[in-house]
Amino acid sequence: MTASVPSSMEVVATACAIGAGVGYGWAWWRGREKTSRFISPRRVWFFLSGLAISWIAMASRLAVLDHQLLTFHMVNHLLLSNVSAPLILLGEPLLVFRQGLQDWGYFGSFFRSPRLEDLVRAIAHPVFCWTASITTLAVWHIPGVFAAAMHSTFLHGFEAVSFLVAGLLFWSPIVEPWPVRHMRPRWWAPIYLLLATFPCDALSGFLAFCDRVVYSSYLVMPRHFALSALQDQECAAALMWTFVTILYLVPGVALTVNEVTRTGEQTASAQLVTIKKKGA
Repeated sequence: MTASVPSSMEVVATACAIGAGVGYGWAWWRGREKTSRFISPRRVWFFLSGLAISWIAMASRLAVLDHQLLTFHMVNHLLLSNVSAPLILLGEPLLVFRQGLQDWGYFGSFFRSPRLEDLVRAIAHPVFCWTASITTLAVWHIPGVFAAAMHSTFLHGFEAVSFLVAGLLFWSPIVEPWPVRHMRPRWWAPIYLLLATFPCDALSGFLAFCDRVVYSSYLVMPRHFALSALQDQECAAALMWTFVTILYLVPGVALTVNEVTRTGEQTASAQLVTIKKKGA
């Protein structure tokens, strides 16, 4: 495989990004005119930003470089699964299409279907989402599978899509877009994020300290930034280690603080009610 993104991949990624963006924008505009529950334009920017980042990871010059440097390959995976995916979810796509297409024949019936809501809620269970995400990470970093994707246009595209889908699954229990049910209390959420760092840390630690090039495809690629293949691998590992740790730690702390605050307010309210009852 040449060290460039195949034109077919560029075309497909671009067409999908444009189609999803236009469809979402049209549905949002129709929903804005037809429903009293107005979805903020901020959600549109979240969704479009997520699409733009997906396109950058799959069809831009960055996608070309991921065949030449493992560091850029890692950047693409992180963008798809941990930047693009949560932004897309913050755009509330299912709710936008539900409101915008509510009177649009089959599509309206599909997005209003209780079965769709039940299916999404079942898929968004934290155990399933965590397992699917970590499995995706592990499988694509097996050297044989990695090499196959490097030499196959189809597998390379499928790999990118699978990281985006895994990211959508992983962040669904945290972002909780419609119709994902809010699971209270949410003490499990920081633990969910913490546990997700362990496989990433194990992989990045192995790549950083194994003292050999794990993915031989990069041994024959042009060198950039005066990095050897082993230095490139170490840089990719450090990037993954740092990025994932920070990205999972920040929402984990925020969720913990929010849950502590919410529990404290509930306790204070309960005590106040008790005092009032005793006073009465």
